[in-house]
Amino acid sequence: MKIYRNCALPLVLLVSLFLLAGCDLFGGTSATSSATPTPQGHTISPTVIATSTVGTNKSGVGPVIVQSPTVVPGGSTSSQQVGLADRQLVINNVSRQVDSATGMTTVTIKATVKNTSSKDIKNLATSYQLVGAEGDMFGLPPDTNGSFFGTITSDSARSGTLVFQQIPTAAIKKLQLLYRSETSQVVFVPLNA
Repeated sequence: MKIYRNCALPLVLLVSLFLLAGCDLFGGTSATSSATPTPQGHTISPTVIATSTVGTNKSGVGPVIVQSPTVVPGGSTSSQQVGLADRQLVINNVSRQVDSATGMTTVTIKATVKNTSSKDIKNLATSYQLVGAEGDMFGLPPDTNGSFFGTITSDSARSGTLVFQQIPTAAIKKLQLLYRSETSQVVFVPLNA
């Protein structure tokens, strides 16, 4: 019996030593770990792999949020004008048609885009979206086209009507127009209607 006790203690110590070595408690490197250890107390920043340039070439510049819209002189109470670097966006009129049977609303915006630069600009249907107070976003129907959209030459303007259909009536409180052209800064304009 005494022989087993004398052998058991060294055997337990030897097994414990192997277990501790397997758990890397001695600070050594493990052959199964391929990751580089992170030094304690250092901050690691993520690496940017790709950035998107869709919609604007003003990277790092936040959107313009119009707090107090400028009413168009002689225009309706829902009219507004916003001056951007290469264009002026004029909202001539905003109206809403509520369908109480479906709980949906159609928002109609009569707008004008004036090119104030010396180069041609594009006026695209994808540049216009509506944003609700809760962050809901609504775009124009995919097949939207017409004479309002396209290239606008220097010192000229185009007027047209934007019709946003099938918007849940509950989502149109404090509605804003998000205008994102291909070159100008992004702008949020509250709709006064």
